[in-house]
Amino acid sequence: MRIGIFDSGVGGLTVLAAIRRRLPGVDLLYLGDTARVPYGGRGARTVKRYALECAQWLVDQGCDHVVIACNTASAYGVEAVRSACSPLPVTGVVFAGAESAASAAGAEGPILVLATRGTVSSQAYLRALNETLPARQIRQRACPLLVPLVEEGWPSGDVLDGVIDHYLSDLLRPTPAALILGCTHYPVLKEHLAKRLPEGLPIIDSSEAIAETLEAMYPDARVGAGHTRLCFTDDPEASRAAIQTIYPAGLSGADQVKLA
Repeated sequence: MRIGIFDSGVGGLTVLAAIRRRLPGVDLLYLGDTARVPYGGRGARTVKRYALECAQWLVDQGCDHVVIACNTASAYGVEAVRSACSPLPVTGVVFAGAESAASAAGAEGPILVLATRGTVSSQAYLRALNETLPARQIRQRACPLLVPLVEEGWPSGDVLDGVIDHYLSDLLRPTPAALILGCTHYPVLKEHLAKRLPEGLPIIDSSEAIAETLEAMYPDARVGAGHTRLCFTDDPEASRAAIQTIYPAGLSGADQVKLA
């Protein structure tokens, strides 16, 4: 059993790590499209094309299940990827995160979504949450500075505090019911964010949400010793610092690959 995971860059390594923790018995193949990162500021047609190319590469490598770890690619491309990869299953982080938020949220209060500009513009979380929590207020905020702060190795400190306070300044009244981390980089900031949010507020980590979904699908893989392979479309060494911040296991055995 091999699960293929793709992301626009290195943020999806949070998804890889979460799946590995829950499913040690599967083989995991990660593709980071670092030559074309970021997807968050690109148009819908471009993101969809990139998503299809990444997914096809994973299928060509013999993957049995494709995971779209990138929120922007999941927002714009999940249906196209499902059609192209059929009959193989395809799972995107957006719906997994929305389902988890619906389970965790109380009866009152808005759902907050922090994400990239592309994910917010797509309204994908709004649509997914409207299916699971109809009539609930959804408040979204694009947070373009958080990804570079994580990748520059600044997942804490005064600069990050100021940026987070700026993004959250008008979102915490009325008291929210849950917060969705709508970018794969953001789980790195989860503990830091929690200190600046109302005590006990559920924080939905989309990487854990999608790992939980896969665990329910493949319970036999809860034991074993699967292989992990990391691939990137640009020189992995160029992203070493960011990778080690997000994925402490590092670059061991990472390869540079071409999609076409």
